[in-house]
Amino acid sequence: MTSPSLSRRGLITAAGLGAGVALTPAWMADAARSAAVDADTLWRWNHLLADGGPRLTGNAAHRHFVDWLAAKFARTGLKVHRDRHTFTRWAPRRWSLTVAGEPIDVAYYFPYSGETPPGGVTGKLVHLGLSPTNAVAWGVARGKIAVVEVASPQLPIGAAFPSTGHFPPAAKQPLLAPAPSITDIAVAPLLELAHRAGVLGVVCIRTGVSDALAKDQYSPFTTGHQGCPALWVGPTAGKRLRTLARAGARATLTLDAQLIPNAATDTIWAVLPGSDPREAVVVNTHTDGPNVAEENGGLGLLALAREFSRVPRSRRRRSLIFVATTGHFQIPQLSTGALLAQSASRWIADHPELLDGRSRKTVAALTLEHLGCREWADDPRLNRYRATGLNDVGFCYTSNNRMRRLYLRNAAGTANRRTFTVAPPPALYFGEGHDFYKKRIATMSLIPAPSYLVAAPRNGAIEKLDKHLMLGQVRTFAKVIRSLDELSARQIGTSTGL
Repeated sequence: MTSPSLSRRGLITAAGLGAGVALTPAWMADAARSAAVDADTLWRWNHLLADGGPRLTGNAAHRHFVDWLAAKFARTGLKVHRDRHTFTRWAPRRWSLTVAGEPIDVAYYFPYSGETPPGGVTGKLVHLGLSPTNAVAWGVARGKIAVVEVASPQLPIGAAFPSTGHFPPAAKQPLLAPAPSITDIAVAPLLELAHRAGVLGVVCIRTGVSDALAKDQYSPFTTGHQGCPALWVGPTAGKRLRTLARAGARATLTLDAQLIPNAATDTIWAVLPGSDPREAVVVNTHTDGPNVAEENGGLGLLALAREFSRVPRSRRRRSLIFVATTGHFQIPQLSTGALLAQSASRWIADHPELLDGRSRKTVAALTLEHLGCREWADDPRLNRYRATGLNDVGFCYTSNNRMRRLYLRNAAGTANRRTFTVAPPPALYFGEGHDFYKKRIATMSLIPAPSYLVAAPRNGAIEKLDKHLMLGQVRTFAKVIRSLDELSARQIGTSTGL
């Protein structure tokens, strides 16, 4: 283990960061700490994420977090590995919308949509109604700025996350809940078609939500570059925009963004060896995201690494492989490209020997995402978005009955309350546990889906999180890891992979 007096340069070297990498002073000061992890420590780490701003794939805030996490793993005594990836990064700098000289409140930009010259593009507004589904229909707005309606329907929770159990026994989940991060994947406009039709730009009116929920949504986050600049507006601004569009007003849409080819971004992974070199448990998450909860799973991994590094190796049966991937927010470029593949798919493809037994046999994969989330409910009729005072529903995919029982049993006695085990629907498994499940590995994947999951407010939405809930979720997985060590691979079982 590294010395408590390790210098800044030594800490970077130990983490495998190499020359030319610099942590910010706040990240660097915290990287030198080695106290035991409690709720206050987790909360301090979350504030570091909030202070750093959105960690969009490959940007400076994301790189600083990855470097800090690598340094913390190294200081805990783990060997840290880096997988360098390159991609074309889309970096927005400035966005705005004016119509007939009147500024229109923009909720957010449409990620990886496209870019305008610094002065924007100007043209007549054309209201197209619902998003066209073919280039011919988009052609009505050729040489103009299209205005389209995008509904944000409430998600039927029981259908999206079919429950198989819950803790505590009296826990209940809502029938419906807003989830722009999920529904936008299906309903957001296909901007490639608009680009093909010669549309100058697109304004998306988000309907079915309050203005507060519409604000700052970094969504959809699953598309590559589409070639047509687009902005989102909320329902109130949308009313004004419809009126102006029907009057044939002219607008200037600005989305000043830069395309950066060959941008670098790193996946890190660290190994804590067990006494049996043949088997391992993967504990994984991703590192990129627009707010604190999306994604603070790396903090959970770090807490678990620190806890188990204090257990003598002779008492740790299996190796723990902590994997923090990059690319969840640019899956088209940084996954393997397989159907529904997540960023973990690339790590799995790059390191098959850690799963199939040539180096180690992975007997289970535990995924931690979106920790500490409290529930916020939306009422579009009253244009109100507010806290309910409850934990957000903690959905946890479990791939078989053994994993389901382990999760619920180990949640008991912790602050991990209002949590539900979920049977993965056929061909649909949200989050970074998906690719391990497809490999027929037993999985347990915690993935709450709060309405603010992909929002990017200045404070990282940290006021919507609870440190005690987060600690309870981490404690649940610590207990699960201990329980798994008492079972054979055969007893743990597999997944169906469907």
